[in-house]
Amino acid sequence: MADLHPSYRKSGSKLFHGQAQRVSLARTLANDAELLLFDDPTSALDPISMQNVEDVLVNKRNNQGMTVFWFLSSPLKLGFVIFVLKDG
Repeated sequence: MADLHPSYRKSGSKLFHGQAQRVSLARTLANDAELLLFDDPTSALDPISMQNVEDVLVNKRNNQGMTVFWFLSSPLKLGFVIFVLKDG
């Protein structure tokens, strides 16, 4: 999921924001937690990377029973229920 060039694997200091976000997501998903809580985790990703993250989360939800709370600035097709907070 991180899809990084080998030269970036040694030092995280050379990563662009979107690359660092993918690495962070990959590390989080590697833990196989039962519950995940994200705050706009794809904000710095390109559309292809966003789709890859969606695919991984749907797979984990469907095959591993993982619960994912994902706070986004724009709704996605990922969830079954969307909660909208007003003034909060």
